[in-house]
Amino acid sequence: MPKYSFNCNNCGTYFTVNVPWEEKDKVPCPNCGSQDKRPDYSKVGVMAGLNCPTRNTGGLCPSTGAA
Repeated sequence: MPKYSFNCNNCGTYFTVNVPWEEKDKVPCPNCGSQDKRPDYSKVGVMAGLNCPTRNTGGLCPSTGAA
């Protein structure tokens, strides 16, 4: 299940939830219960393709330059 991170616009709480994509907008702040939140994209992860020899080390794939 994907992880989504948010900052609450009401109380400033940062929180992460594991919910299906369809439900991410329905999640309330665990601190104040507000649904007024903004997504936090600062911790977005990218995985290299299966054929990249460096995919387990987090480096760039030398053949494509892709992460």
